[in-house]
Amino acid sequence: MLPNSTRGRTKIRPPRKILSSEVDVEKSWAVLQKAIEEIQHKNASKLSFEELYRNAYNLVLRKHGKLLYDRVEGQIRKCLSEQVRLGLLNKLASSGIDDRQFLQALNKEWEDHLLSMRMISDVLMYLDRVYAKESHLPLIYDVGLNAFRDSVIKYNNNEIGDKIITIIIDYLNRSRLGEIVDKFIIKAVIYMFESLTEVVNIDISSVSGSANYGENYYLHYFEPRLMLSSHEYFEDKSIELLDQRSGVIYIEKVTQLIQDEESRIQMYLPDVSAPKMLELMDNDLISRNLESIMMFETDGLKLWINDDNYTLLQLLFKLITRVDSEHEMLKRRLRSIILENGEEINQLSNEQLEQEVTQKKQEEEKKRIIAEAHGKKLVVRHRSSKEQATRYAIRWIHNFLSLKRKYDLVAEKSFDNNIGILEEIDAAFSTFFNSNNKSAEYLSLFIDDCIRRSLKDKSSDEVEQTLNNCIVVFRFIKDKDVFEKYYKNHLAKRLLQQKSLSSEIEMNMITKLKQEIGSSFTARLEGMFRDIKLSQELSSDFNNRFARQDVGETDAGAEIRQKNHGRKLELDSSILTTSFWPMPINKSMHSIQYPDELQVLKDQYEVFYDIKHRGRNLTWAPNFGTVDIRIHYPKKTYEVNMATLAAVVILKCFNDSEDLRNKHTFEEIQGITQIPVPELKRHLQSISVASRSRLLKKTPMSRDICAGDLFEINEHFKSPQTRIKVLTVASGSKVEDDLQRSETMEIINKSRIMETEAAVVRIMKARRELKHQELINEVIKQLLNRFKPQPSFIKQRIEDLIEKEYLKRDEKDRSIYQYLA
Repeated sequence: MLPNSTRGRTKIRPPRKILSSEVDVEKSWAVLQKAIEEIQHKNASKLSFEELYRNAYNLVLRKHGKLLYDRVEGQIRKCLSEQVRLGLLNKLASSGIDDRQFLQALNKEWEDHLLSMRMISDVLMYLDRVYAKESHLPLIYDVGLNAFRDSVIKYNNNEIGDKIITIIIDYLNRSRLGEIVDKFIIKAVIYMFESLTEVVNIDISSVSGSANYGENYYLHYFEPRLMLSSHEYFEDKSIELLDQRSGVIYIEKVTQLIQDEESRIQMYLPDVSAPKMLELMDNDLISRNLESIMMFETDGLKLWINDDNYTLLQLLFKLITRVDSEHEMLKRRLRSIILENGEEINQLSNEQLEQEVTQKKQEEEKKRIIAEAHGKKLVVRHRSSKEQATRYAIRWIHNFLSLKRKYDLVAEKSFDNNIGILEEIDAAFSTFFNSNNKSAEYLSLFIDDCIRRSLKDKSSDEVEQTLNNCIVVFRFIKDKDVFEKYYKNHLAKRLLQQKSLSSEIEMNMITKLKQEIGSSFTARLEGMFRDIKLSQELSSDFNNRFARQDVGETDAGAEIRQKNHGRKLELDSSILTTSFWPMPINKSMHSIQYPDELQVLKDQYEVFYDIKHRGRNLTWAPNFGTVDIRIHYPKKTYEVNMATLAAVVILKCFNDSEDLRNKHTFEEIQGITQIPVPELKRHLQSISVASRSRLLKKTPMSRDICAGDLFEINEHFKSPQTRIKVLTVASGSKVEDDLQRSETMEIINKSRIMETEAAVVRIMKARRELKHQELINEVIKQLLNRFKPQPSFIKQRIEDLIEKEYLKRDEKDRSIYQYLA
């Protein structure tokens, strides 16, 4: 018995297996060799797979795995080389077998080989699990595939493989030409190529030593040949299409070719080749040629846009999207075309204006001939150069809007409203719009024309659309303060002359401007409207209370009626706040001699206004008002609405005597009325030259008013209407000439100086201390909604503010400014 210290759990070990060390290797191999041959000859039905598996198992178990592995590989290669390869070569050499039959024979050999290898792998399963795994060798099935690759396809410098590749590429090319080919055999052969692996030794020793990277026969041999052949095909096709010099044909044919090629790629080629083939195709057919196609003069992008060819433009957009997600080539060409269109707008507007003038002359000539046939003389009035320029401005904006709508439709229907393209289109429009230094004035004149006349009889939807279009154009204006200046001038004339179709349209336009750029931009415009409304209330109070006439007549009313020979006379005034309205005070109007009827109204209203607003001074502007006069001619009495200065001439010079033959020279009228000469000429033209309102007779009769001209009441004046409106010559809104524009820009520059200095002071007051460049950037940011000041302009304003002691430079760092409280 063992001592206690040595007691423990008893370990029971299994007995060693006593195996015979002797095995007949050659006999076992002969059995396996014979079986492999039978399998390869498709005679496996009589084989015992259990017996074959046991033989292979015993050989591996007794450490003969390497011998078995090598001999199996050799047997497979021998069969493939001596039977399969030679059989395929014979078929290639046979004149009675075509390419399709050869590929079918190849595919049959391949499928038979795969079936054989699956059966052989089943027999040698233990060899794969033990020996191949421990030795890091390919499985027997893979050995069979490699053997087919080396002994059949690649044998003798890729003899059969090259022939197969040539046939397949030829089939693909024939398919591209529209021939029907056997797609199943092509797919089968390409699948075979994918199954045949290649091992490429790539030296990356500088990083991590040498390593093996696997790829297949398809990638290594077939794909490069396919890419080269496809490149040649695409190049030839593009050259063929380019020779036709038709962009439409190129776009349509290439689109169809790409669709067909994509279907072909999806049908025949593996996923790994699809992106490479698509990139090659897109590069050869689109990237290299499409920009030059778009530049064709007779059949390029410009023509397609002009013709509204949305379908073709959509195809173009899709093609470009394939190669460039940012659409840079399309953006470049669009910008170039839009700038060309901008130049064409100038010419088009001139041509349209000339056609309009020619048509009007023809109509007036017809009227003149008809008048002469009836023994009457018709005075034809031709537009002045300013009126022509104004019509050109309106036509220019109209054409700009038409062009913008065209490109908006193109972007919507063909370019999927791509944000990048829309931004490029807007940038191009902004460039050519602002290249015309009169564009802001043109827009204001366009709006003026709309609100005065062209929106008449339009529906509310049409009015809204027109005003929205005006805002579209407004967004392109770089210097919005220039537009503001012109818009204020034109608005003032409409309000004072009561030329607006409706105040609702006016306020709608101002509201849209306010929404677009802010209340600071429209504050003065709204102030002008408030003045008109308050003036209407004051006028009502003056006429109905202070100077009431007839029933409940006041002393002021009685005096007014007495001066008007017992007839009622009322005054509608417009009290304008100087800071809101753009018209400067005309001091030459102060010396005008008013007729008694108007002078008493003027005096009484000043008394009335002084009672209402103590300390405020009124400055009269008769050049903006109108007067209603009843004129008695021998045969008829007319009620005439005319400008105040024209009424002064009639009442002061031709109303004192009952004798209608009262005559005055131009110099006499000027001496009596003291109206400034330019204004007097303008108003005399309205009442003595204009055919429809020739209240006075001028001797000699001519269009221009000259010194020495004699004026008298026109006894033969006739009009079918009882109520007549005398239109003042050149009273409407017209394009400024160079001198007027120079004066306007001088006013705007003075305003910019004040705005820039105010912005600098606001910023420095809030920040107290700021570096030069930071201050420049802040000022530009604040003023960008009105205009973009140049850094040199801002620097000059800063220097002026330093001189005025609003700012000072830091003593240590001269680039830093400090605010002085």
